[in-house]
Amino acid sequence: TNLLSHWRAERLFHLHFYSGQQEQTRTAHLTIDTHSHHWEEAPSADACSPGKRCPALEMAIRTKWAGATVSWNGTEPFF
Repeated sequence: TNLLSHWRAERLFHLHFYSGQQEQTRTAHLTIDTHSHHWEEAPSADACSPGKRCPALEMAIRTKWAGATVSWNGTEPFF
């Protein structure tokens, strides 16, 4: 409940996502950093750079937090 109203809760949070698709055998655990900076990111962290496919879930997250980084924590991103 504090996610959208408390700036500290909004800074870094976890999202547990299940798409309902047959291919997904377990819930994906994502970590979202809404105020990341380019110098904090790993070189391969920008999966949504021009010319690359970006998961719809990441695009939806970035409608609220444009500069957010999304870590899939070892789960293969699904489209």
